[in-house]
Amino acid sequence: MGLMRHSRHDLGRGMRWLLILCGPMNLAGAICFAPPFPAGRQLLGLPEAPPLYLWILSSWVLAFGVAYLLQGWSGRASRGVLAVGAWGKAVFGAVLLAQSATGDLPWQAGAAAVPDLLLAAVFVVWLWRSRAVAPAVGLSCAPDRRAGDRVDA
Repeated sequence: MGLMRHSRHDLGRGMRWLLILCGPMNLAGAICFAPPFPAGRQLLGLPEAPPLYLWILSSWVLAFGVAYLLQGWSGRASRGVLAVGAWGKAVFGAVLLAQSATGDLPWQAGAAAVPDLLLAAVFVVWLWRSRAVAPAVGLSCAPDRRAGDRVDA
């Protein structure tokens, strides 16, 4: 077998499994936010909302769950999806924690925020570690030359 070439979009085994597991987690979240299933929201102490907003939230949570599952399954990351996912999970978790800390939501809502906050942190760390680092070029004081430029002696 030849040497495998790794790119900054390749996922390690741990990140692959984490993303695969995010699929069912997001599916559970999508069901919890879907209007026909208020029991999940009640269990977490989340307030009711108009069905329009619940359907929008549910569909986006499901869409990201599918995206995470496919990335984990394929072993290839979409940095944009992971960056937006990290942002969404961090904001969702921070809002739930803040609302729970102020007493606007029960402690169960704050506890439900912890997995999203942890996943947001893992996504950010992975994005940081796998970023493309530009090589140190252009450190020379010599002028740039283009093909076809005349060099006078």
